[in-house]
Amino acid sequence: MNHRGWVGFLLLGVLVGCGGTGTPGASSGLAGIPGTSSSFKIDLNIVNSVSSSQQAIFQQAAARWQQVITVGLPATTLTVNTDSSNTCDSSLPAYSGPVNSVRIDLVVKPMDGVGGTLGSSGPCLIRSSSNLPIYGVITLDSADVNDLESRGLLLATVTHEMAHVLGFGTLWNEYGRALATGVGNGASCGSNPQFVGTNALREWQRLGGTGNIPLETGGGLGTCDSHWSKAVFGDELMTGYIGSKNPLSRVTIGSMQDLGYTVNYGAADAYSLPSATYTQSLAQPWVTRLIHPIGVVNDRK
Repeated sequence: MNHRGWVGFLLLGVLVGCGGTGTPGASSGLAGIPGTSSSFKIDLNIVNSVSSSQQAIFQQAAARWQQVITVGLPATTLTVNTDSSNTCDSSLPAYSGPVNSVRIDLVVKPMDGVGGTLGSSGPCLIRSSSNLPIYGVITLDSADVNDLESRGLLLATVTHEMAHVLGFGTLWNEYGRALATGVGNGASCGSNPQFVGTNALREWQRLGGTGNIPLETGGGLGTCDSHWSKAVFGDELMTGYIGSKNPLSRVTIGSMQDLGYTVNYGAADAYSLPSATYTQSLAQPWVTRLIHPIGVVNDRK
């Protein structure tokens, strides 16, 4: 959600500097990841102590994306140092060891209290073989985590943030990709940002959408250009605002296939485009920060 600023699942924020094709079946699409046929696995490292209920929610969010993305990335070795050379957060512990598909460090710590900055999330290191993430970071304000859990919104929040680590809104135009047009330059928002990935477009048109997929224009840096337009998608999981249900649509799954993942369309929630009146009733801003990758890891064998 907003990362560099979620304001609400609104994501008011600032971007930090932080596809495949195929015919979808009832259960999967083909995105062409080379060299592996194992299941996709998120190695989730919860850095500090959280409640057992919160830990279960974090693992549930990872499990959801493991249902959506069906084919793993090549197992390899990752080294993350504590200096600034290859980590997005030097306060995190160093790591050297195996990675199945992607490793995520998840940090919950005191920040600025409920309703302030939720935190940050995104990919930190990218694989050389596929330009997909191998390592990313999610940092959340402990006060907001407790509040969101009490309101039944923590699972949707963490699922949303993991999508940014996996590349949603953070890798669309990185490493040779050109999945979003009309976006800003990183210092300002685009006036007419649109997503143009083939697979997401197909699912958008099945919903009755026409033209390219509209992206968010409001919310400031970190929200604009990197989420589906709330005015069009309502409370879909990957808008910049959180709603009551936050369904994960086939459009979002299609966008993950456009990034290069092999996906399971059968993992989508039931979803239809809302009316304009219903959409405008959704406005609960948070603030987070989007992280963009700082380096590439050679995972070619």
